[in-house]
Amino acid sequence: MQSPQEIDTPLQIWDTTSAFIIKTETIDFNGDNKLDYFVLFRNPSWHSSSTKPFAFELWYTSSFKVVKRVQISVVLDYDFRWFINLDNDPEPEIVSARGFSDGVTYAISDQNPSDWSEKLTFSFNPILIDPTDPWEVHYWGYTKDITNIMTKNDGGLIKIRCSFEHKVYRDSEHYVPDWQQQHQLPVIFFTGKPKKRYRKDYRIRKIQWLSFQEIIEKARR
Repeated sequence: MQSPQEIDTPLQIWDTTSAFIIKTETIDFNGDNKLDYFVLFRNPSWHSSSTKPFAFELWYTSSFKVVKRVQISVVLDYDFRWFINLDNDPEPEIVSARGFSDGVTYAISDQNPSDWSEKLTFSFNPILIDPTDPWEVHYWGYTKDITNIMTKNDGGLIKIRCSFEHKVYRDSEHYVPDWQQQHQLPVIFFTGKPKKRYRKDYRIRKIQWLSFQEIIEKARR
């Protein structure tokens, strides 16, 4: 699971747009094993009373072709994303944690390579395990604590450690897809180092290794 890393803007992008660049990040978002780019631009026509987006994020491939343009109209308190391939297509999925201080939505989205749009597949509860802890205590998966989603390769099929039987209650604001699409909010396990070390009994039972598609289908039941 990789997150975009901030870098100096390549000259191929900088030469034409330098005055409006806020930051540039790099990640392989299309699965071709070459680094691509996210470039955040301020909107020069935006002002404090404007209804226009204040910024745009452009997605550049490694050959500096723009394949996606994202309007940004709201500044989130939390806006984290990681890329990891969880199925059989070459494009990585996007694991995200986005929201405000009163609630963060954790979700996994599938990318459509025809236009690089993102389809939200399911939301989830993140539970963190410290791999150095022999007792395997369950902690809440805060964004700055998690390092990787727990997966394994089972005969060429990627499986994710998860559970649908738990007592994790979310009393904060968070988004889930229309309940016609998702009826259950699974626990997804991550590894990392919990900073707060606050333990809570989430009563997680029947921990399983399921494929990405199996989790999608089970969440809809």
